[in-house]
Amino acid sequence: MGAPKQTVLFEGRPLLTIAVEQTLRVCSRCIVVTGANREHVQSAIPRRAEVEEVYNPNYEEGMLSSIACGTRQVRSPWFFVLPGDMPRVPVEVFETLLRAARLADAESGATAIFPIHGGRRGHPVLISRRVIPDLHLQVGQHHSMRDFLSQYDSQGVEVFDAGIALDIDTPEDLALAEDTGGKWDKQHETE
Repeated sequence: MGAPKQTVLFEGRPLLTIAVEQTLRVCSRCIVVTGANREHVQSAIPRRAEVEEVYNPNYEEGMLSSIACGTRQVRSPWFFVLPGDMPRVPVEVFETLLRAARLADAESGATAIFPIHGGRRGHPVLISRRVIPDLHLQVGQHHSMRDFLSQYDSQGVEVFDAGIALDIDTPEDLALAEDTGGKWDKQHETE
C-alpha cells in the first residue's frame, strides 16, 4: 500500500479516522490499539477526549494480542472489535448488534454477536466483557479472535449492508471500493 493501511486515504480521509468516527457515532469511547508503525498510525487517530490509544508492544504476535491489549481498558459490559481498515460499516450495523446484545443478556446468554451479510460473517463483532479474563489467559493458544470465540456461544445477526466485509488490504481493494462507492462486489469476496 506504500504506507501503513490505517493511514491510507479513502474519500480524502485516513481509513482509521473513518472507522473511529463511525464507532463514536454509537459508542461513548473508542480504544485504538497501535503496534507497528505507531508514529505514522497515530497521525490518523482523531484527537478527541473519547479516543484512547493503547500501544501493544507485542504486536508481532498478531491481532489477537492487540485485541487482548485493548481489552485492558474496556469498562462497559460489551465492546466492539473493528479493524481500522474498514471504512464502510454503517451506524445501523452497530445499533443492530447492540439490540441483539440486550436480548442476549436477557435470553440467550451469547457472548459474541457478529453481523452476517449474504452468508458471510463480518465486522464489527460485539463481545461481552465476560470473556476478557479468559482472553488474557489464552491469547497465545489461539490463532484468531474467531478461534478464541469458538469456545463460547455466539450469535449471528443478518444485516443488509455489505460494508461489514469491506476491508482495504490492497491497492486493488481501495480502487474497487472507490469505483463502486463502497458497494462490495460479490465477485471480489474471498474467505
